Amino acid sequence: MVRRIVARRDLTALEWDTVRRQKRLVRNREEARLSRQRKKQYVQQLEEENEDLREQLRLMKERYARLMVVPSPSVSFTFPLMPSPPMPLDCYADGEECDFFK
Repeated sequence: MVRRIVARRDLTALEWDTVRRQKRLVRNREEARLSRQRKKQYVQQLEEENEDLREQLRLMKERYARLMVVPSPSVSFTFPLMPSPPMPLDCYADGEECDFFK
């Protein structure tokens, strides 16, 4: 519409201002539409990522719960759950207390 007006006749300064304003409004509307579209895609991407992370967290919690299950008393272990630190050889020699245990 604006091009048709411009092509038909010479415009006054006021009319040129109106035409420029209309063009600017059209550009701004289009940019705003594109901006909303980008934002919508970004929010959708964040929601999908959030859902993936929540699923990973759920699986990790399940795995942690399985690992933390206390074994029943009927199960015997032949190895210590936490290894003890090595003792110096001189503590074994005469059976007396050594500085290692103090």
